[in-house]
Amino acid sequence: MLKKIIYSIICLSVWASAYGQTPTGSWHGDLEIPGRSLTLVFNLVEGENGTECTMDSPDEGVKGIPASFSAEGLNVTFEVQSLGAKFTGINTGKMISGTFSQRGMSFPLALKSGRPAVSRPQEPGLPLPYECKDLTIRNGEIELSGTLTLPGSKDAVIVMLTGSGAQNRNEELFDHKPFLVISDHLAKEGISTFRYDDRGTGASTGDFSTVTIESNTEDARSAVRYFRDLGYKKIGLLGHSEGGLLAFILASQKEVDFVISLAGPAAKGETIIMDQNLTALKQAGYDDEQIEQLMPQLLGSVRQQAAANPWIQSFINCEPKGAIEATTCPVLALNGSKDVQVRPDLNLSVIKEILGEKGNLTAIEYEGLNHLFQHSIGEGATEYNKIEETISTQVLDDITNWLKTIL
Repeated sequence: MLKKIIYSIICLSVWASAYGQTPTGSWHGDLEIPGRSLTLVFNLVEGENGTECTMDSPDEGVKGIPASFSAEGLNVTFEVQSLGAKFTGINTGKMISGTFSQRGMSFPLALKSGRPAVSRPQEPGLPLPYECKDLTIRNGEIELSGTLTLPGSKDAVIVMLTGSGAQNRNEELFDHKPFLVISDHLAKEGISTFRYDDRGTGASTGDFSTVTIESNTEDARSAVRYFRDLGYKKIGLLGHSEGGLLAFILASQKEVDFVISLAGPAAKGETIIMDQNLTALKQAGYDDEQIEQLMPQLLGSVRQQAAANPWIQSFINCEPKGAIEATTCPVLALNGSKDVQVRPDLNLSVIKEILGEKGNLTAIEYEGLNHLFQHSIGEGATEYNKIEETISTQVLDDITNWLKTIL
């Protein structure tokens, strides 16, 4: 009898401590929806104007989506108006259990305190066995802040160009830092790199909302010329996705001595975006007839978005073939067979066709690797965060070995 009384007191104290209190901090849970599981994280911080709330979707590489929070007793509500989504649940102190609803659909969801644990074993630990130096490079009024690794000789340097979207110098996305891992690997092989925060991102100045392919190209050009002025004898570009496109543009203008394209596009921008939509529809279970009916609507939507977004407008109109054709320096072009964002049969095949006969191309398609050059688990663009591997060690070794043949 005494045990039952004590147990009741403990339960009562747990509920009492939760009652009326804001569950500050982060809360995460896995939303089970048809065909997949999606991790959601709600963040609560006490600010000057009350409780501030944001939502993250790590599997989609999205952080800081504005949200609202309210509580009445043990009942709590998180709402993300921009997504038409709401989660209502009961706060028991260690867990918030309830229902997530969006656009007429509802799913059970349980949130646990804290952020989901992630393991990134390839990220380097401190102290680093090489020198790093923070640099600021100017492009007119724009200041580009980045990190230069100096492992040894200053004869050559690789400028690293991120993919689309607001990326910091580590190209941080889906809780991975690919450029940090690549620069660390190359530094340990005695090869210098410079990686920088995109315009309007991290410590770099400017307005990211005005960014275009052209402005990104000019920022990269400023970095290249900075190192030319310092007397570096060989300067190359390593670009991932959009960064590969920028690398070819500058190479075609004889600005650099070599190019490493990691899943760089060769098809027209509009073609790539529509192909990404096609792949997403297939993965969502749409049949060919349904897809055929939806594609004109999607194309119209993309063009409508482009009218209000300078980067999308510049990208959908971009034709990389001309820049690739004019590239005469050594090129290492890599792609993964499971890449659903820049598919090799639409892009790497074109690079091979254009540059193959010139003798300046080394091209590799890796079986089973995705857009981030991870070993795919077959979940398309939603798998990046779930995979511990940041980038295949085979890719890192192939980049290093190729560089040793030209430096």
